[in-house]
Amino acid sequence: MGKSAGRSEIRKGRPDLQCAENRGQGGFRILMDDFGSGYSSLNMLKEAPVDEIKLDMRFLSAADPYGRAEEILHMIITMGNHMKLSIIAEGVETEQQKVMLQGFGCNKAQGYFYARPMREAEYTELLRKEKAEN
Repeated sequence: MGKSAGRSEIRKGRPDLQCAENRGQGGFRILMDDFGSGYSSLNMLKEAPVDEIKLDMRFLSAADPYGRAEEILHMIITMGNHMKLSIIAEGVETEQQKVMLQGFGCNKAQGYFYARPMREAEYTELLRKEKAEN
């Protein structure tokens, strides 16, 4: 769901957002991507039937001249956990970032630390090896 959609649009009769409201009946979950990148993320979180938030990768990758990024991440993750939302961190590139996020309560992540983009055949082989190890 894009960050520009909201409950007020649902009330205007947009069928796509009405479907979002009824997602539970079909077993669907709604993820808000790039959370924290727009000015309306908190309002959208308040107004939309969101199940998961994916944190904007700039919290981990961009310069942090005022030293606030870690504290903001911690607060967003804490808030999401209190709201029973699934939290996914984008852009994890180091063990240090992974450990920090886990310490904050974020247990889902993606980024180059885990794997670089790969072709389908490579991914299938990776899954096969992982299954054999377990």
